[in-house]
Amino acid sequence: MKCHPGLILGLLFLLVPGPAGGETLPARLAESLHPSDALLVIEEPHRVVFSQNAEVPCVPASTLKIATALFAFATLGETYRFPTDVSVSPDRILYLKGYGDPLLISEVLDRYAHVVAGELRAAGIHAIKGMGVDGSYFAPITIPGVVMNSEQPYDAPNGALCANFNTVFYTRNAQGVPVSAEPQTPLLPFIEGRMSASTPSGRVRLTPTESRLYAGHLFRWFLQKHGIQVTGSVQSLPYPAENRLYEKRLLSPSDLTETIKKLMTFSNNFLANQLYLASAARTEGAPATLEKGRKAFCRVMTRLLKTCPDVVEGSGISRQNKVTARLMCDLLMHFAPYAHLLHVEGDARFKTGTLTDVSTRAGYLTTAADKRYRFVIFTHRHGANAGTVLNALKTELNAR
Repeated sequence: MKCHPGLILGLLFLLVPGPAGGETLPARLAESLHPSDALLVIEEPHRVVFSQNAEVPCVPASTLKIATALFAFATLGETYRFPTDVSVSPDRILYLKGYGDPLLISEVLDRYAHVVAGELRAAGIHAIKGMGVDGSYFAPITIPGVVMNSEQPYDAPNGALCANFNTVFYTRNAQGVPVSAEPQTPLLPFIEGRMSASTPSGRVRLTPTESRLYAGHLFRWFLQKHGIQVTGSVQSLPYPAENRLYEKRLLSPSDLTETIKKLMTFSNNFLANQLYLASAARTEGAPATLEKGRKAFCRVMTRLLKTCPDVVEGSGISRQNKVTARLMCDLLMHFAPYAHLLHVEGDARFKTGTLTDVSTRAGYLTTAADKRYRFVIFTHRHGANAGTVLNALKTELNAR
């Protein structure tokens, strides 16, 4: 009986171990992989089980958020709460200054306005004659990989003072009039002109110029809701250094651990880069820039990994980001105390990543025999699906 040459080559391929060591890839796992895919599986603490292209730089997509989370924990600290400053000048102008809080949403601004309104009334201040917003803690920034004219929420611009992830969610009432799709958020005249006349509902992604003012307009609305009269306009103005009738530092209700839990749950690119830039400003000084972010990120990564991955932003949206499976597996070792913040699927905890023709997974797997593994899967090809590889990996490891 003769074997077809292609069959012989295929069988030989299944018997070839990964180039970086480890065991021979089992048939089902090998079938789920393409020769260009990267895979690294380590049994805790350090035994390489399976390896393929583990030293080849790959686009990590959103698994990069694991590195960004470690960067933020190292620079800001687990209990860090983002501040937002409020002050009132003698001429009754209220100033709002942001420091990059990624979770400055309507409910938080409403809570802040309630506190500030009560203290203003107690101080005998019942009316405000105008508002100034200060977003100077971050420089104007364009994130690599973001499409500037996009209406997608994941392309929203970053800034030091942003509300509701720099997006506005709207729908229409029975009369076809645009209304807010979120009961906690008013649909402000400031943004009504951006609603598409042909769209029954959707999200408006704010422009960088709009984003600098939107938080101020929302805060103004909530101040008036809580009994403070506000006249005049909302303008971009520098926060006053002194001579203030009133001053208050408001702290986010979410600490950094809770914030990163949301980051891992929703894989929000805006949130990730807010953390990346706030960490840069904390260590390199304001205003935050991508260059400062890269410098500060590399300092932390070099301490953890003895080298710095080629990273240009913190969310994974850019294809310029390159990380090897080996380095990502080392990052997972450092991230282990925070593994509970990751998505859970059966016996695995992991972060997913998806771009066009890119599908990635990185995380932890515990088998029925209570063996523990770190794994990284980077696939870069048409129809790539790291989930298929992960399912094959689970089957193999649980069979042991």
